[in-house]
Amino acid sequence: MKPIPIQEHELESFDTSKVIPAVRRIPRQLNEGFGNISDFPTAWSVELRIENKQYVLTSFRGKIREWRKLDSLEKWLISKGFIEFHCYL
Repeated sequence: MKPIPIQEHELESFDTSKVIPAVRRIPRQLNEGFGNISDFPTAWSVELRIENKQYVLTSFRGKIREWRKLDSLEKWLISKGFIEFHCYL
């Protein structure tokens, strides 16, 4: 089943207090912005299971939101109130 795209501001409409995000290593997409894909070919993305549906976090442009560094993603998750996450390589 393909995950449903969800943007950061849409998370506020769900009760995420019991949600444990799945952080996955993915091949980087060729998006606008900074970064050299040949130097950093993979990135981290976030998937969430909310109300028995699988979601993937996307940017306002509709692309999968990517983090190059896991520690940056961890800080973002903590800032959104998540206290734990599962990491899949």
